[in-house]
Amino acid sequence: MSTTSNYVVRRIEERDLPALEDFYRENFPGRPRLNDMALWRWEFMQHPWAAGIPPFFIIEADGDIQGAIGYLPLNIRLRGRIVTGGHPVNYFVRPQYKGLPAVQLLMTVLGECHNIFAGYFSPDARRLFEKLGFVDLSPHVRSYYLPLCGNPAASQSNTTTRARLLRALRTAWNGLNRQVNHALLRGVYTIDRRMDDRFMTLFDDASDPTNGIRKDVSYIRWRYEKSPALNCTFIHQWRQEVPSGLAIVHIDAPRQEAVLIDLIVHPWRLSNALGLVTEAVDYAASQHLALVTTQLLSRSWDRVLRWSGFGRATSSVGLIIRAQDPKTLEEMMDPARWHYIIGDTDVY
Repeated sequence: MSTTSNYVVRRIEERDLPALEDFYRENFPGRPRLNDMALWRWEFMQHPWAAGIPPFFIIEADGDIQGAIGYLPLNIRLRGRIVTGGHPVNYFVRPQYKGLPAVQLLMTVLGECHNIFAGYFSPDARRLFEKLGFVDLSPHVRSYYLPLCGNPAASQSNTTTRARLLRALRTAWNGLNRQVNHALLRGVYTIDRRMDDRFMTLFDDASDPTNGIRKDVSYIRWRYEKSPALNCTFIHQWRQEVPSGLAIVHIDAPRQEAVLIDLIVHPWRLSNALGLVTEAVDYAASQHLALVTTQLLSRSWDRVLRWSGFGRATSSVGLIIRAQDPKTLEEMMDPARWHYIIGDTDVY
């Protein structure tokens, strides 16, 4: 715990939650995510790796909360080895506490997490992160989108003749591409609202050479099945009755959008990845949605998505990293080694 004459930085306790809710509601009324305490409890109290101790800290002065930050505990895979770390989230302070108190608040997280990545940050936070030795890989993250046919929202979103013609040509090409994939990429798929228990073997990824979150069954279930903010469907891929791939699709009904929120193939095979994306797109089409999207940093999945007909654009999702050990930081700095996807962030 760090203190000065008029404020204290400390870990949150159960008794602080009403005051935290008041802090968010009074200072950030336009941020629904911050004002959803059911979501907060899921994120910090129910996290399977939090060990019953909420990884969340506050600035308190005169009995009032002046700032807050939390982090999500992570096991990070780096070229086949596993290191512990965290993902800072919900970093907000009142304007008068943006100097030294804000730095001290962030340092509580850095003291517990020697290896960190963050997926979303304000310009103010970015400047602070960079001063503290973070490295920004955000320019390497991309947004991917695939319009679907047969949906009024998709056909009316562009009204010019040229735009409708280009959309029709793209839709025809995507449909042909999926037919070819179906013919060549044979596999068995099951679709459910929960992850199949037999897919535990899919997460035996110790030999995976990419960088990313090490996701076990407890993490997947917490992140995607139990989240109050998500509406997920699990697409299981089987090869000769052995689990080979998992696509997790979040349905954003107001936006008529299917979000590929996580994509896992192990061991990595291009045919498995192409087949999995094809099945996910077909599922989205069967739900009469207008668009399939995702945001990620992955050289392998970039190739798969572009082959599957997805367009590519600049992403709004960031990736900024830090490690106390110089060798670990060097391993984390190579964007070509990352598998980082929107489900690894706190966007949803």
